[in-house]
Amino acid sequence: TDATAGENFWTNVGDGSGNINNNFPYTLGGTQHGYSGGGLLGQNNYTSNVIDRFAFASSANASDVGDLTKYRRYQGSSSSATHGYSMGGEQHTAGNQNGGHTQSNTVDKFQFAASANASDVGDLTTAKRSMSQGVIHTSTHGFAVGGDSSPVARINTIDKWQFSTDAISNNSADLVVGTTGSSSGVGAVYGYNFNGQDASGNTNHIQKFSMTSHANASLLSSVTRRTTASQNSWNAPGASYIWGFGYPSGAPGQKIDKFDFSTESDTSLIGDLLDHSGTPSGAIDYWNGVSTSSTTH
Repeated sequence: TDATAGENFWTNVGDGSGNINNNFPYTLGGTQHGYSGGGLLGQNNYTSNVIDRFAFASSANASDVGDLTKYRRYQGSSSSATHGYSMGGEQHTAGNQNGGHTQSNTVDKFQFAASANASDVGDLTTAKRSMSQGVIHTSTHGFAVGGDSSPVARINTIDKWQFSTDAISNNSADLVVGTTGSSSGVGAVYGYNFNGQDASGNTNHIQKFSMTSHANASLLSSVTRRTTASQNSWNAPGASYIWGFGYPSGAPGQKIDKFDFSTESDTSLIGDLLDHSGTPSGAIDYWNGVSTSSTTH
């Protein structure tokens, strides 16, 4: 008989601990390219609709591979194995000109296999911007977490949709505290929402929600610093790494925190980003920065 057959194969379905390696049902980072869509252009307050793609294997500039359906900024993002999604954000009413804008509920989808414009595949339950930064997804579903519908209106809804049908925006659950400008973490079963601003100001909350069932989030531990909007995070098997704005305490924004999925305890401060601003040491804050990752970098 084959001693390696059947029950002798083990698969870890949790977040992993000790010497057990995490076996995620999807790839946390891409293997070939990163993408950037829309956003704010320079100091003139213009807004873009361009989808840029850049290769992980080389140090070449990004290339324009298509357009979003609208000129938008402050969107959320998600991805399946074959497509990227851009959700919500601020939609400029006068094209890319510096003018009026309104919150959007549009969900755009674009393919990875070829250069092509995005298509509008549905709507979020609420028009909103500044959802939890970073890609929150499983192999089958994407999520749009929190955000705001105006400078003072925080949203606690968690929208969920199925990649295979693009059945969008089943309001699957709620955050305990509605936040805008937060960042995200992705474990094997649970999604995490870090920091952001609630109705009273900057927070250091860590909120946890199931990505496989329809249940509201719960409050866990805390990040070391209360941070405002425009922080970001990197995800890796077993942990999330959080960086971004450090106000109002005055803590510099280049600090990096680590959150361990296996313990779900308070984050630990593990290091600093490099200061390339030309400002005095400690004076930099990384405002509206973005992050992406491959399986190697």
